[in-house]
Amino acid sequence: MRRLKRDGLNLPPAGWDQKVDAAFPNKAAFDQKAAEFEQLDIDDDDRQQGFKKFGGHTMAQTSSNKPTWKTLWSSVKAVKDELDKMSDGRCAYCEQLINARRSGQVEHFKPKSLFPTLTYDVDNYFLACNGCNGAKSDKWPDDGTSYIRPDEGQPSRRFTFTEDGRIKANIAGSESETTIKDFELGRGGLVRARKVAIAQTIGTLKDLLDEPAIPVDIKRRLVRKQIRRVQSQPTGYSTAIVQVIRETWSRALPNDRL
Repeated sequence: MRRLKRDGLNLPPAGWDQKVDAAFPNKAAFDQKAAEFEQLDIDDDDRQQGFKKFGGHTMAQTSSNKPTWKTLWSSVKAVKDELDKMSDGRCAYCEQLINARRSGQVEHFKPKSLFPTLTYDVDNYFLACNGCNGAKSDKWPDDGTSYIRPDEGQPSRRFTFTEDGRIKANIAGSESETTIKDFELGRGGLVRARKVAIAQTIGTLKDLLDEPAIPVDIKRRLVRKQIRRVQSQPTGYSTAIVQVIRETWSRALPNDRL
């Protein structure tokens, strides 16, 4: 997971507040009920059953009189396009390249079933792949913690990737570990894809490091150039690739800082 920046994004798009107000029969009634709901402890039974049961009467209704969220986050094209721009066409969590617009999903970082006041808050949105969004779904830690947000701090420093594509939290029992578990960042297909992406770079790097005729300063310059290339281009799994590059360099030249 790499740091994402919201600076310069056109979010929320023009007219967003008006569209949100129109998504409810009575926005003021919804706001009041949603605020009341969020005063409940996160592990309270009523809260865990979701807002639709608690305050569904304040929401829009389907033809069969069931509460529903009007999906403005995916129906307003500008929202998904700006999120795609923020993450360079990659999943905000696993960094998998999203190869079709319909494959990218607008993920509510804090789920709307538990945090209804954030349902239409664009700062609560990230672009996610089917795998990460489906795994996390409406989960939220009930111990008062959070998940790792891709747009805060240095998320890449909270995880360690290995050459075989695996991921682990740097601190056991931390928010990083919960993020790996609930987003299934260690799922089999993802691990295999990371392994392949890493191998495409690491093989060439090892050949370079094993070449005694090339001076260390030239090796360093070439490796730094490779890191910049990986970081600047919309390359899938860039955080994992760069971490393994640095680890490979450290093992080969432990006394030389990259």
